[in-house]
Amino acid sequence: MRWPALLLSLALVTPAAAAKVVHADDEVAGHPGLTYLNLINRELQNLAPSQGDSGELQGHLPNPPPRHIGGKTYEGETPDPVTLGFIEDQRIVAGGKRRMVILADLGPDPDRAQSQTLLLLFDDGPNPQLLDVVDVGIDKDTEFDEQMPKLPLDRRDDALVTISEHSDADISFDGRNLLFVRHDRFEPIVTFFVINSQSCGWKQVETPSFAVHPGPGHAYPSVSVTVRHAIVHTDDEDCGDPIPKLMHRTLTSVYRWNAKLGRFVAAPDGLKHLDKLSGAGS
Repeated sequence: MRWPALLLSLALVTPAAAAKVVHADDEVAGHPGLTYLNLINRELQNLAPSQGDSGELQGHLPNPPPRHIGGKTYEGETPDPVTLGFIEDQRIVAGGKRRMVILADLGPDPDRAQSQTLLLLFDDGPNPQLLDVVDVGIDKDTEFDEQMPKLPLDRRDDALVTISEHSDADISFDGRNLLFVRHDRFEPIVTFFVINSQSCGWKQVETPSFAVHPGPGHAYPSVSVTVRHAIVHTDDEDCGDPIPKLMHRTLTSVYRWNAKLGRFVAAPDGLKHLDKLSGAGS
């Protein structure tokens, strides 16, 4: 049974607790004697300390490598070897079952702009089994969104939010993946970027938020993504360049489950204008 409508008619979703940052040799919570290295080694091949004094754990991705949640736009040649770095543990429910999601950052990709960062899906039984793996790196530094690592859809399902970001001088690029688990497989809802920038006398601010709305008769509730886009004037010194006009605008996309297509579909799709607006002051 889905949650009553009044519990899901949220203007905004209350932020969930941050994902747990862990280390390779840490014991997995709830699984005595099992380390995160044990889990990640079920996907990577021969993950072991590298030669020399660095002590970095290096290994190899399988061939073919895991698919990318953002689609073919983000696919390409993968680095070899890969170096295990940042790790996070996020527990969710999917299809009413407890699941464990491990984020494993494998460092920068020399041939692409994004990091090589995997999400590994495990059941949460006595001997966790690897169910699915997907790449979620869409920019340089990737982790679970600190403010909203998971988005409760209802009692049976959680969605996940990852963020990839980098800053360059007075501009920052923040890419987000909103995804969920269906039949023990990661599936995308939407991938999008927000851009925040500052110049002489003005700045651009783009702030995303999520909301969940009941969908009686549907397998999943609808999810809306709203980006508040603003150009504001500041007291910074004027460099002589034209200052764009003040702007306050809200863009919203609502993602509804389409049973025939087997995926979430945007209607309306306000975020399709986001890239154009992000360059409004450039």
